[in-house]
Amino acid sequence: MVSFLLHFKYQPRITQCTQPIHCQVNHCLVLSSSSVQPTSNVQPHHLTFAPPLSQLVPPTAPLSSYRRVEGPSFPDLTREDESQYLMLKMALSNLLDPGESEKYKYHILLDHLKVDQARRLALAYVYAPDPYTQAIRALDERYGQPRQLALKELRAIMEMPAIRIGDGRGLDQFSLRVQALVGLLQTMGSEGLAELTCGSHVERLLEKLPHEQFCQFKRCMSSNRSGPLSYNLLDFSNWLQQEARCQPRRERTPQPVRQKPPLPHPLRNTTILHGSKTASHVTSSKAQVVPIIVSQSLPNTLSERCPVCAYCNSAEHHVSKCDDFLQLTKDQRINWIKEQ
Repeated sequence: MVSFLLHFKYQPRITQCTQPIHCQVNHCLVLSSSSVQPTSNVQPHHLTFAPPLSQLVPPTAPLSSYRRVEGPSFPDLTREDESQYLMLKMALSNLLDPGESEKYKYHILLDHLKVDQARRLALAYVYAPDPYTQAIRALDERYGQPRQLALKELRAIMEMPAIRIGDGRGLDQFSLRVQALVGLLQTMGSEGLAELTCGSHVERLLEKLPHEQFCQFKRCMSSNRSGPLSYNLLDFSNWLQQEARCQPRRERTPQPVRQKPPLPHPLRNTTILHGSKTASHVTSSKAQVVPIIVSQSLPNTLSERCPVCAYCNSAEHHVSKCDDFLQLTKDQRINWIKEQ
């Protein structure tokens, strides 16, 4: 009896299978390696179901719950401008799939080149095996040089009008342009560092400031540093930002110019001569015009106006109309003229 109990206690049994068996009953059957166990020895336990499908499939990014109003687009190159080309190249790099073919990207590039010079330059590589890559390389050499963009921005700043005294808005705009130039040069590496440390750029930009602020910048730089006076674009930009914060940004309204009222024009008298002995004296007026006839003899005026004959001393005619002088011969006239 004891041996039977020991044999029954240490008899090997098959453990529960790893994969559950789905059935209509609520218990799992445990099988023995030797024989089928009686139902009285089956230990009931809860069924373990398989994980849901949503846990087996990796989750995807949730879709946006709102509709996009505006998305990125490809700008057009409408003029030979480095900043426009920079925006177009940025859009091509971000929006085009790198796996697209060269012909497809080349076609997109040509559609947005509206400048004849840039379009001709890109069309030169239409039969190349990689037209997009070569066209972008050629366009970079012409429009994509960072130094060209920096120098163009510097020229645009120099073309700005000079800052007037108390013009806070103008000083703020000038400070922003210089700050943008400094930020561009700082991202250009060693080439931009050479332009940042160039003192001649600062001297040219200082000419845009009033004389008082020009001297104030020099005093600020000399007080902060010992030794010879030196400064660069970064120092000038930082000082400009501090000055712009202290200045009011209100736009100065020009004072109205007081114009003097026009003086009334005096009345002018006009004398009209109708004959040798009478004249009409007319006075012009806005209210009414009344002609005044004045009788006046003008013997003296006519005598002063008519020349005296040099041959007969008559005041009634000229020597060219003198009958006595005209009766003389040519030789007599010449001799008379020589005697005079």
